[in-house]
Amino acid sequence: MSDLRLGEPAVAGRVTMLKRLDRRVALVTGGGSGAGAAIARRCADLGASVVVADIDYALAGEVAAGIRAVGGAALAHRCDVAVEEQVVTLIERAMHEFGSLDLVVNNAGPWLDDDPVEHWTRIVGTNLLGTLHVTRASIDALRRRGGAIVNVAAGCGLGFGDGDRPAYSAAKAGIMRFTAALRGLQQDQRIRVNCIVPDRIEIPEEFALSVVELALREDCAGRVVLYRDGAVREVVQYGDPGYRRTEPW
Repeated sequence: MSDLRLGEPAVAGRVTMLKRLDRRVALVTGGGSGAGAAIARRCADLGASVVVADIDYALAGEVAAGIRAVGGAALAHRCDVAVEEQVVTLIERAMHEFGSLDLVVNNAGPWLDDDPVEHWTRIVGTNLLGTLHVTRASIDALRRRGGAIVNVAAGCGLGFGDGDRPAYSAAKAGIMRFTAALRGLQQDQRIRVNCIVPDRIEIPEEFALSVVELALREDCAGRVVLYRDGAVREVVQYGDPGYRRTEPW
């Protein structure tokens, strides 16, 4: 594994070191709380207009209102990403309100305790199929001037952790393989697709910083990277889209 060195830990004023997103439009699913809210605010700090999508409209509305309160542009939209029709409506509204789409962060992904079949349906439907629905619906908008998609997986999909949530682990592993299958988008349509895999997220603002940095790094297109949240924010390359190891066993 090689260190991508996407930056030092977030500090006051760190946002000025990133490429500006003025006149760009970002869509963040699961943007109503936690890491999703932090990503939405980070994009807005950089000048992007932000679509905050969440199944909980009240939470999405709070985040969007907070962005507007400090002079940014944002709208909230209720969307269950597991339902394709709702995703299509989400993308249509983003295009109607802002006229373009440049960055998509597939962050929506709940987990549920226990392991009944209905939990598998909900977890896989939201995490994996939701990522598929949003990606497919966004492609036409993103190809207009090129753009980026960042899919958020989790370390349990690589076998990290205690393994007590098999549905969630399976869904997150699927997101990584789905990302790997999208190489053609990068080659043919100028759409970069990446996947970031956090072991844990203790400081959402620092994770958000790494997500946005990854989206802006053209040399990282197609990469799956690990995010390690410790004393120092660390993002390391996991492998090429086929996960071929680059160092000796």
